[in-house]
Amino acid sequence: MTTPPQPQPDPSQAPQPAQHQTPQPPAYGQPVAQPPQPGASGQWQAQGQGYDQPMAWGQAPAGSPYPACRICGAIPAADVTVRGHQGILIMMRFQSLKGPFCRNCGTAVLREMTGKTLWQGWWSPFSVIAFTPFTLISNLTVRAKLNKLPPPVPGQPGQQLDPGAPLRRRPAALGALIPLVWVLFLVIQNAIHPAGAATSESVKRSALKLGQPSPQAQEVLDDDMKEGKFVITPQRVVMGKPSDLDEWDEVGKEKMYPGATLAWLYVNAKLVGGDTPLSGPTVTAGRVGLLSEGGRQGTPLTFLEDLKSRPADCQPEKISATWRKGEDHTLCVPFVVPEARKVTTVTYTRNALDTAPWLKWAIDS
Repeated sequence: MTTPPQPQPDPSQAPQPAQHQTPQPPAYGQPVAQPPQPGASGQWQAQGQGYDQPMAWGQAPAGSPYPACRICGAIPAADVTVRGHQGILIMMRFQSLKGPFCRNCGTAVLREMTGKTLWQGWWSPFSVIAFTPFTLISNLTVRAKLNKLPPPVPGQPGQQLDPGAPLRRRPAALGALIPLVWVLFLVIQNAIHPAGAATSESVKRSALKLGQPSPQAQEVLDDDMKEGKFVITPQRVVMGKPSDLDEWDEVGKEKMYPGATLAWLYVNAKLVGGDTPLSGPTVTAGRVGLLSEGGRQGTPLTFLEDLKSRPADCQPEKISATWRKGEDHTLCVPFVVPEARKVTTVTYTRNALDTAPWLKWAIDS
């Protein structure tokens, strides 16, 4: 039997040999292709068939000894926390950003948060003493860990942060001088007003007795706003009688000061310096006072000339008087005090707005 002729293949349809192509490097910021991996049957499979997808940001490849940077995904990275602090008076703000960070991204975050802390973290007393120093020391340890990292491996999934200029070259670095200014201010204040001297002065002011002059000259303004310096010496307190207040009562009405009596305070004032002469300085009115047992304050009376019970040697302060340097006058001020309470203290305030007396003299029993 004759065999029929076989069809011949078309040369145009024959498979062509594969063209040689030069592999192209991956673009910047794109993941690097992984080598083919063996399948379950021991055969190698190409990438893109479900076995080796690019890693997600913040996840290191399997078997890597380092975590990946949370910002750019690069390795190696250090698992550190960068801190920041802001303090204004009693208001404070605590900041932190947890890694992991590669060396470049971590350095950028560290310089930014530390720089803000240097100029925003010194305006609260608690921040100066504790929180800002702790923040800066913590960031120093972070800096040491970041500096130990090698440069990031090229081909990270994301874009890295620019570390920028070193912190010492930034204007924020001048904030490190703020605590030095605080220290210098305290040193100057202590030199001008030593703590021991202040304590000694406070003891002197609290240990005065009736008849002793004020430890320092007291400043008093006159009608022309000129300042004079007076030494104040309470001399004595003369007690009156409850009936001395009867002349203030109106006929047929209740007593104006029931259960009270009069006390006459004699105070010597001497002009020792300042812008002399002075015209009409107010040395005693609104400044001197009396305290009775229990801290009860006496009520000063201003219409002294109208009191029939006024002692003959009791001279009121004249608001139009002219004082010259070296002059001294003994002035008398009447007070309404509780009849059943003993007068214990003479007080002196530097101005009428002071709520607490500046000087006190104890009255011996």
